[in-house]
Amino acid sequence: MPDIAVQVISKRALARDVVALRLAPYHAGDQLPAFDAGAHIELRLPNGLTRAYSLTNAGQASAPTHYDIAVSADANSRGGSVTVHDKVHVGSRLSIAAPRNHFALDHGHQRVLLIAGGIGVTPIYAMAQALAQQGRDYQVVFAARSASRMAYLEELRGLCGSRLHVHADDVATSPVDLAAWLQAEPWDGVYACGPAAMLDAIATLTASWPSGKLRTERFSAPTQTDAATAQAFELELRTSGLSKKLTMSNNFQPPIGGTIYGTLLNHREALAALGDQVNVAPYKAPPKAPILYIKPRNTWAQSGDAVVVPSDTLELQMGATLGLVIGSTACKLTAANALNHVAGFVVMNDISVPRDSFYRPSMRFKCRDGSCPMGAYVPRDAVANPDALAVTVAIDGVAVQHTDTGGRVRSVAQLLVDVTEFMTLHPGDILSIGVAAHAPLARAGQHVTITIEGVGQLDNVLVAEESV
Repeated sequence: MPDIAVQVISKRALARDVVALRLAPYHAGDQLPAFDAGAHIELRLPNGLTRAYSLTNAGQASAPTHYDIAVSADANSRGGSVTVHDKVHVGSRLSIAAPRNHFALDHGHQRVLLIAGGIGVTPIYAMAQALAQQGRDYQVVFAARSASRMAYLEELRGLCGSRLHVHADDVATSPVDLAAWLQAEPWDGVYACGPAAMLDAIATLTASWPSGKLRTERFSAPTQTDAATAQAFELELRTSGLSKKLTMSNNFQPPIGGTIYGTLLNHREALAALGDQVNVAPYKAPPKAPILYIKPRNTWAQSGDAVVVPSDTLELQMGATLGLVIGSTACKLTAANALNHVAGFVVMNDISVPRDSFYRPSMRFKCRDGSCPMGAYVPRDAVANPDALAVTVAIDGVAVQHTDTGGRVRSVAQLLVDVTEFMTLHPGDILSIGVAAHAPLARAGQHVTITIEGVGQLDNVLVAEESV
């Protein structure tokens, strides 16, 4: 579906460092698509960035006349929240993608616990509206650094009454007792959105629960955290007299901060397409070991960041691939234990300037600034088989490549075995499985979306270097 033109019809302060925007169709007579609680839209910002925001007006989700979103000012903003707060005003014309929902309520859940941390309240507020309308039994736990930073606090009080339980760190005498809440009732479903440390703690506490009973949503893309400055907290779980202490690092994702390695010619079709080129001098044979290269720190980018098309090229090659996030030191692995050293997976776009050289990729082609966008981290256990995941690349909403993570010269496990035979991978490193054949090209002004089944979605807009 093409993007939807909207305009800002109201902007108001919702809480400390949080503003609410109301978006209505720009063209008279246009109808906004319906949505369900938990859905989000992607907002195209004036600076070329794309950011995802949860829709909060679930009370009129079936026939919306407008969309409501809330945006928190982030001290570490890379241009998204700052632009919304400082550059987007009433009357601003913007474009959005149609609503998508990866955090939907299960209609079979009749006793529901909603947990919100900070600005993670936005989908939780929408869910509370939906549950109230449907007459389902629910409770809401809302935690934040202070009540002044709690978006939609008064609205939730009016909606939920005694079902709302507020925890403000600046006035509380003890941390929010997540363990007690999770064990308080035989919940059919628990839905949580907030800081990754909180979500990681909840996931640990519910590790023995049946699949699908806990559902979470994370807003942050991979970030690097300095282990020396990362703060930790302890959570104590008391179950049948057992006290279990957990220490969770205060980073938004498990560590992604080492070296990123790309892999060449690991796709059978891509290798076969070279034909006799692999048999000419100086190599005279196909590669016998993995061919690796490095994507240095200047290439790192997040979903939503603008990717600059250099002035010396018209197009860039979109290299959709799966990244293996290393969780423990990996050296001389075996096929049986290789995946035990993987902490999780990320969607990657290994962007290149189109080239003819294939054995020795030039840094000039592979290492342009922002040429390695990465999506949000997904834990290893969330992916049943990393060798059988569908991969789709869409440009301006049109699918231009359908492939999968199979068809590789080396499977995920075998790639780890062969790489660690001659080098050690460390926690925080990422090893890509390589780009499939026929990687599509995109140019400035186009919006690229890469989706990997079960792992997530990566969205970036390409902008011309001259416009930056």
